[in-house]
Amino acid sequence: MDILTRYSGDRFLLILPNTNKREAAELADSCGRTSRPDETHQGIAFRVTVSLSVGQSSKEDKSPNS
Repeated sequence: MDILTRYSGDRFLLILPNTNKREAAELADSCGRTSRPDETHQGIAFRVTVSLSVGQSSKEDKSPNS
């Protein structure tokens, strides 16, 4: 099951437990392409900025203090 949650402020975290790093990068690329950079709301123009990053972890990963 994928999980989308607010990480802090205007940051969100998407956890994809059954998705490998390549698939996650493709999803991030797709999300970046489908976002509209210029928007207008009630006659006011503004720009939407989207920053995406991809990381991978596994059950075998150890913390730096292990």
